[in-house]
This record gives sequence, C-alpha cells and structure tokens, in this order.
Amino acid sequence: HLVVAHRGSNGEFPEETAAAYMRAIEEGADFIETNILSSKDGHLVCFHDLILDLTTDIADHKEFADRKRTYKFEYANVTVTGFFIVDFTLKELSHYGNNNTKVISRVPSKFSIITFEEYISVALDAPRVVGIYPEIKDPISTNKHVEWPNGNKFEDKFVQMLQNGLYSSSVLLSNMTDLPKILLIGDMSIPTQHTLQYLFFVLHS
Repeated sequence: HLVVAHRGSNGEFPEETAAAYMRAIEEGADFIETNILSSKDGHLVCFHDLILDLTTDIADHKEFADRKRTYKFEYANVTVTGFFIVDFTLKELSHYGNNNTKVISRVPSKFSIITFEEYISVALDAPRVVGIYPEIKDPISTNKHVEWPNGNKFEDKFVQMLQNGLYSSSVLLSNMTDLPKILLIGDMSIPTQHTLQYLFFVLHS
C-alpha cells in the first residue's frame, strides 16, 4: 500500500508547510499531497483555501484591510467573501504564517506559506524517493485574475514547474504531460468539513 500525506503531517504542524511535509516524510509517507494556487504576480504557492481568512493571521494585518473582496464563481453559482490569495503578491504572502487554530496551541511558532518550488525541493531533498501529489485549485478563476506572460495560463505554469523540478482539468493536462492524473469530483453543494470550502473548487482542478 502507499501512504499519501494529505497536506503533510497536519495534526502536528500547520498544513501545507515545509515542516508538515518534512515530518510526514520522517513518518514514512510515500507521497506528499498539496494544493496549488497562484499569487497576484504569478508565483505558485501551496495553500488549500482560496482565501487566507481561516488559516493565517491576515486579520491582524490592518494594512491590508482594503484587500477584502467578494467574488462570484458563476460556474458554481457561489459567492465568496474574504482575502483571496490571488489578490496578494508573493512578497506579501510571505508575511503570513499558516496559523491553523487546531494546531497553533501546540505549535505556537510562525510558519510560512511555501512556494511550489519549495514543496518540490522538500521531496527531492528527502533521504529516499518521495512522490509529490499536487492538485491545482480553481484554474478558471485564477486565469481571470493573473496576467501570465506569453499567453500562458495557470496550467502551463504548473506543468513548467513540474518539468523544472525534474518530474516528468485532467483532460487538458493529459495533453501537456505524460504524468498520471487524478480528477477529483463531488457534490458541489456540500462544504468541506474543516474549511467550509465548496467542492466546486476541487472539481475544476
């Protein structure tokens, strides 16, 4: 059997941080799973939610109070309000730690949001072969907010990063890489248990 560390060892460290992934590898994980979003300036980062509100200290940064937005995701008929990852540059995102309230009482230190490159490096630097299990989140909306160079899209950037890391909608990606793909589906009207994120964010990944 294979052990997939979903968002890393997130019962001990804040999810999708370098510490969570390194501990998962220490604990024997065969694959480390992550979710990929984009910053405003086109850097891919590892983060589960489209918004920063639930697992970071964004509420403490009054200088960004005007970044709160409400977006309607027409393909799912859902409206979401919050501080969206895609409205912050990578430099701005580096200020925030993943302060997951379920973990912070046990691990009070600050943990940074990591880039896709850093995530890949954690796997490549492991003392044994460790696979990666990345999931792109909501490319439809992301491509509306990020101006990618040379006519590229979120999916192109994702595949480029995989190729740079020496890792050689699922239908689209199948034409871009020979890597195995997985399409996640679910009832779009039911929010996830922990973060109340609707499954349509996953369906289009």
